[in-house]
Amino acid sequence: MLNKRNGSIHINFPKTKYVAFSNASDDVIRNLRKQGYTICKSDMAELGMQTIKDLLGEARAHNPIAPSANDIKRINIIKLALKKLEPTLNDHFTPQELDTKIYIFDRNSATECRMYDNILGEAITDFGKSKGFWIDQKYLRESDFSKILETSLHELSHKIGGDESSVFSYLLTEVNGSVLKQLVEDPMTRAELKMLNKIWKEIPKEG
Repeated sequence: MLNKRNGSIHINFPKTKYVAFSNASDDVIRNLRKQGYTICKSDMAELGMQTIKDLLGEARAHNPIAPSANDIKRINIIKLALKKLEPTLNDHFTPQELDTKIYIFDRNSATECRMYDNILGEAITDFGKSKGFWIDQKYLRESDFSKILETSLHELSHKIGGDESSVFSYLLTEVNGSVLKQLVEDPMTRAELKMLNKIWKEIPKEG
């Protein structure tokens, strides 16, 4: 149905899986597309199509969960692992970025947007700099040390782009290559990460 509003055309779009682009990160757009949504040009909002913001509201701000004592142990292990890998990660991240902030959220909480119930981690960025990342509490508690370390490197690398951007892919490939090189060439690093892995396994998964 067409309506005239202040001399402009306004279309009463049905509730379909078409949304007009509004300011959103690449991972939000990727997740919407996985849900079957088609992202249209922002101009479509002027014709009455709902925008990404209309659909999702302000739900991107996760509600932080106070970490348990064991959660803090896990976070400290990850931060220590990043410290051990600093000789090669320094080529890609600043010391401030490597001293990362890790925040916990519950993706299954009633306060979280339904569109993000499959998000396990999410980067916090600011003009090309990493400011830390969010991680789902259950994922943190139930995953292996190597998986959480991999997720940490992944989220840190998002400082320059989303999952679908080539610059992100290039940086993540370089980061993983640098880490692998250090592990292959430095027996001390391998021994230290193996010890951290052992400590991680000894932490109870229930919290």
